[in-house]
Amino acid sequence: MLKDKKCPYCGTMNKGPDLKESDGLYVCSNCERVVDTKKDEPQTDDEAKSK
Repeated sequence: MLKDKKCPYCGTMNKGPDLKESDGLYVCSNCERVVDTKKDEPQTDDEAKSK
């Protein structure tokens, strides 16, 4: 599923991350933080490490 997503951390628009392949997660192209689109909120560092 390719869909533009706005990073909740820095506000950068990420063009077409493949959310189906990554199970709803993507890494922001600007701040490089992991975002979970299923929760519609930033992911903590502990959550990102456990996946």
